[in-house]
Amino acid sequence: MRDDTTADSPGGLAAWGEKLTCYTAALAGWLAAEGQTWWRPLLAGGPVLRIEPAGDGLHKFAHHWRAPAPSLGLALSVAQSWAEAGPALDDLLTRHGRVVIAGDGFRLPWQRAWRRRHVPHWFLLRRTDDGRLRVDDPLTLVNELGRQDSASVVLRREQLPEACRALPPGSVVFSLREAAALGLDDPVIGPSYRWLSPVRVGDSRRLPPQSAELARSDPTVTALHDLAAAFAAEGTMPSAYRQVDDLWQALRQRELATAALAVERVRRPCPADMPDPRGWTDAVAAWRRLLVLLFHARLAAESGQLGGRAAAVVARAFEQLAGIEDRLASERLPLGLAADE
Repeated sequence: MRDDTTADSPGGLAAWGEKLTCYTAALAGWLAAEGQTWWRPLLAGGPVLRIEPAGDGLHKFAHHWRAPAPSLGLALSVAQSWAEAGPALDDLLTRHGRVVIAGDGFRLPWQRAWRRRHVPHWFLLRRTDDGRLRVDDPLTLVNELGRQDSASVVLRREQLPEACRALPPGSVVFSLREAAALGLDDPVIGPSYRWLSPVRVGDSRRLPPQSAELARSDPTVTALHDLAAAFAAEGTMPSAYRQVDDLWQALRQRELATAALAVERVRRPCPADMPDPRGWTDAVAAWRRLLVLLFHARLAAESGQLGGRAAAVVARAFEQLAGIEDRLASERLPLGLAADE
């Protein structure tokens, strides 16, 4: 593997790395190959948050009006062996020049999780003009494993079977996260290889009519009130913090929306119904405070030091955030907005 971490990915995505998740980073790369305003399909109708009870105190977290993969015309494909997956990926690379791999951070040498932690990680694999295979991974973050910088790396063909291997089964939290991104009840975690294939032609990013119906009632405030109640009741237990990374994704969606709206305001022409990015600064700040509280509360709960008062502080932060998001209900990006370039 040749590491070109200073090389930028298509569409200048490295500059957006601190506002993306592994899901939106990979899908942004897919979209950026077609147009500059790649954020529009990813943010249409959002940022939004929905949660559904999933048993054992867990929830399915949805960060889009519609699951992002199907809204972009992408569907999950799986294979049990490289003998099956390799030719299928070659065909997609030949026809489209790129493919989104639903991979495992444990298998990816440019990721901090490499050989340290199994974690779902989507990335874009593309064939360059000179025939090489390059991974564009603009995601930037800092976690307990260290700092992850955006990367653009060249893979040799013999490296593909390992780099493209899928997440192993066993984590309900990961399964719920993948299900939300794919729009599936069963995200089919278990086969050795998983990737996304285009399933239709035309304007695959146009949201269906039912999305407009969803816009009449914003689920975000309800989700935040429900989370406040859950942490008030269970916040002293380590198990309450199993899905903090899903809340981190909610923060990143709002950071992405704020940055994208700022770009929209200076573009010409700017859509008339595009909100002012300044409206989201309070929400971003509140989400960041919430994540700090959750981080410290999780450490305290795991050490057995978290009392009911600390859990109440976390619950109150969710309630305060619900009030901020309620005021922003009319400031979400327009539904049905597709990239214009």
